Amino acid sequence: MSRSPPNRDRLPPGPGAAAPTPSDSEPGRALLIVAARADRWGVVHGPVPRMTVWAEADLVP
Repeated sequence: MSRSPPNRDRLPPGPGAAAPTPSDSEPGRALLIVAARADRWGVVHGPVPRMTVWAEADLVP
């Protein structure tokens, strides 16, 4: 039995590469907000179909 690789074309852009989506597009919109608000963020791929998106924000006093 073989598994096909995950569809990498559907993954959001990586940190620093967030591009605006068309106004009628919904997928990935939340990650654009994360990219705009987070100081650091990324994606960790696990066993198919697992993917973890992490984000960090610096606290400003």
